[in-house]
Amino acid sequence: MGITVTILSLIIRLIGFVFILRAWFYASRIPPFNPFSQTIYRFTDWATLPLQRLIAPRGQFDWPSIIMVWITAFIYLLTIFNFQLFNPLGQIIAALLTGFEWWLNTMFWAIIIQALLSWVNPAAPIAPLLNALTAPVLNPIRSRMPSMGAIDFSPLIVLIITQVLIVVINNINRNILFGDLLTF
Repeated sequence: MGITVTILSLIIRLIGFVFILRAWFYASRIPPFNPFSQTIYRFTDWATLPLQRLIAPRGQFDWPSIIMVWITAFIYLLTIFNFQLFNPLGQIIAALLTGFEWWLNTMFWAIIIQALLSWVNPAAPIAPLLNALTAPVLNPIRSRMPSMGAIDFSPLIVLIITQVLIVVINNINRNILFGDLLTF
């Protein structure tokens, strides 16, 4: 990849990251008046508000944001393949999986940052936000693990599961895009 494609793909991934945060904030019921939420909403309103006229958010899912993650992932795949559509159905499915991989990476880093903050500065302004985002993922694991005193191993378990899922998704994407899977 050339430097231009590398920079462009980085920018596209960052845009996808912001749409993931918007969808995740909605699913976690982060209040819209939260300063972090306001920043994310202002940055993504240009794309999600027009989509909300067509597809409204329902339940825990902010469908316009999720669709924008998928579109961003599709554009990302087009970018890294020099804007060639060599397997359209495969690229559509790979974009879905890529968006899910981005969410797993976002969750991975949110858990890492939350764990570091719990040791360094548990009262940091972003700590309640990270707790609200990661609690739905960590709490089911916490409830099934035996008590280890003051040490919580649930983030470690989720991080391992996250990394395994990322490897599986990358292998599936590789098979879809470069193998004979889903070609006509």
